Parts: sequence; structure tokens; C-alpha cells
Amino acid sequence: MNHPAFEKLPRRLTISFPLWLIYGTKGEFSPYYDIDKAMREHAERGFNCIRIDSGAGLIHDLDGNLREPFDIGTMFGEYEKIPRQEHIIGDGGPCNLLERLIKTFECAKKYGIFVILSQWYYLHTYWYHKEGDLVADELFSIPPEKRFDAFGKFWHYILLELEKRNLDSQIAFVEIFNEVNEHPYYCGERDWGANKNVTDEEAEFFGRQHTDTINFLKKEHPDIIFAYDTAGPCQVKETLPENTDVYNFHSYYLWGIYESVFAENPQWFRNEITPEDVRSSRINRRDVDYGWYERVAKHNDIDTKYLPEIEKALEEKMKTDSHEYRRICRIMLDDALRLCGGRKLVCGEGVSYIASKDILWEEHSERYWDLVKNCLELYKNAGVWGTVIRTCCGPEDPCWTLCKDKLLQLNTFFLED
Repeated sequence: MNHPAFEKLPRRLTISFPLWLIYGTKGEFSPYYDIDKAMREHAERGFNCIRIDSGAGLIHDLDGNLREPFDIGTMFGEYEKIPRQEHIIGDGGPCNLLERLIKTFECAKKYGIFVILSQWYYLHTYWYHKEGDLVADELFSIPPEKRFDAFGKFWHYILLELEKRNLDSQIAFVEIFNEVNEHPYYCGERDWGANKNVTDEEAEFFGRQHTDTINFLKKEHPDIIFAYDTAGPCQVKETLPENTDVYNFHSYYLWGIYESVFAENPQWFRNEITPEDVRSSRINRRDVDYGWYERVAKHNDIDTKYLPEIEKALEEKMKTDSHEYRRICRIMLDDALRLCGGRKLVCGEGVSYIASKDILWEEHSERYWDLVKNCLELYKNAGVWGTVIRTCCGPEDPCWTLCKDKLLQLNTFFLED
């Protein structure tokens, strides 16, 4: 927990979340394709750290051989044009993920930015596979009880690539899996909802495997910091390895505001697009969590003439309930402080997921930004090492241009004493 590498890293991390950065391809809208430009814009907005998907499992095979470039497809066809963090990587097709990862680290060194390496393979990344992609079949054929061992190897190969180029200096830390307290074990194979969580016995088993994987990686890469990343306090006790150096928690304290306001205003929806319509965009490909079909369908179904009314209703909700969102933020922070066990504490995702590029209430609302600043102040006073301003915050997001000065102001606020 007192890893010497911490001495080489910033005293606080201002984290952006362009998670699909290395997946950028040429296309009409591809804000990640020019990596140098994307990284320069991060520095201009006061970010000294990014958190990205590393391509683990898609760059090397289990024997360490380089794979062919990843052939990227759409997630949800035409339906992915509305949601944020989707339809942002260009036209797709073959993409050399290793080449782009190396370029990311070269630009990170150039602009003084550090990189949190994570991966979302069994949660989101597999959505990009095209029909008939044998790599998807290979990675899903790995039994859940062997996935830590497999991804330990994938991480080993990636870290070797960075180390031999002297680029590992820009690694903030590495997470074996995103939201490792629940998602990697049965995602795509076990029904979510009531059966989402593994049993306590399974959690303990996977916790031991996680520990063994980190021991292997620390032996091979002693200069690298490794983190535990959690979606919340559920099952942390069973799955938290003692040998992790960082506790990365997620705090979506404003997640519920959209669903609450939508539920009160059914007239905003055309009732034309269903979850099954979205599901049909993935025919002959692996299913995703049904909640994403519902979310993507709902935001495609909004009648855009109501957008001003939607923003007004969200502002009224914030006006009356901002104290409740502050309370939720405080509870989540207290949980993280209670569970982190003296590790460096980071908030790697948070605030909300805005599921529509068209709804710009957060960008426009001073009450919203006041809430965000209040929670950043809580984090700073509690000694949190690093945090995002919010999850939807990268070169692809409307806030990147509309709120450039606000992002710089808030990052400066978090960094200053």
C-alpha cells in the first residue's frame, strides 16, 4: 500500500474517461482517431490522468502472440447514434489496438498525462465484435473460474510491450477488471437482476484468484501499481485482495434523476422504438444486458420537440432534491473510506450516465455544476487521491466543447490546496 511508484505520480489525479480511446478509426465522427489532439485537449482542460480500455485479450492470444488488428463493428447499429459514449469511434473496421495504445502512451508522456489501464471485455467491449468473430468465441469459452489467470497473462503481455519502450512511466495503475466485485465472473452468461451477484462462496473464490493474479503480475512487474475497482460496496469484503495498492470506487449519486423525471412524463416518448428493436441490431451476435436495450430504446424514442421541457423538468428536480444527491454522494464516499483499508482512494466513475447526446441539461445547469463542485470538495477534504469530474467527459462528449472552461476550473479546484 506504500508502493514507491506513488512518489513518481501526481499528488492528486484529475481523471478523464475516454474509455474507447485506442479503438478510434477513420470516420465522419471520430474524436479519438487523432490521439495527439485528444491528449493535448486533455491537458488544456486540466486533466493529468485518463482511464481507458487497454485492449486486454484483443491484442495478444493466451500464448503471447500478437493477434490480427481488431475488426470493429457497431454496438447497436443505427440506434447507437443517440447514446453518449457510443457511435464515437469512426467507421470501424480493422484497428491496430497495440499501435494505438503505444501512441497513447507516447502522447501521454509528451503532455504529462498518466494512464489508468482497465478493461471492460465481459461487460461492454465484446459488444464491438462483428458476427462470426472467432476471438469472441475464444474469450467467452474461457470458463469464469479461469478468467483471472487468462487476463493476468493478457496484462503481462501488454505491460511487457510498454516496458520495453520505456512507456510504463506513464502508468498510474492497472485494474485487472473493471467493477471487479461483480461483473467479470458471469457477465453474458448469468441472468442479471435478482441473480446479478455471485454467491458469497463464489466471491471468495474469485477473490483468491484475483489475489493470485496480482501476485503474479507484481512479481513480473514490480514497478507497477495495481488497483481494485468496484461498482459499489456489495461483496467487497469477499473479493478485495490484500495485495492491491489502490481502491477505485464508482459513485453514480445522480444516476436516478433521469429515470425519476422520465417516469413522471410519459408524454415525452413516441412509443415507437422498443428494446426488442434495439436487440434486433445484434442478430447473430452475443446478447448484452437487457437493461442496455431498454436504455438505448428509451432515448431513441424521445420526441425531440420536448427537449426544452425535459431540461426544465430536470432543473426543477435538482432545485428540490439537490440535498438528497449530496447525501447519496456522502454515503458512497463514507462506504469507500470504510472499505479501502488504507489504500489510496480514487473515484474512477461517477455522477450520472447521460444516455442522450441531445439532452444538455447538465451542460447548461449551474445547479448541476454546483453539486459537482460540492462533491469534489468532499473528496478533496477526505483525502481522495484522484477523481473524475463525471463519467461522460471526454473528447466525444458535448461538455468537452460547451464546458471547456468549467472543466478546467473544476480540475484546478481539485488540485489546489
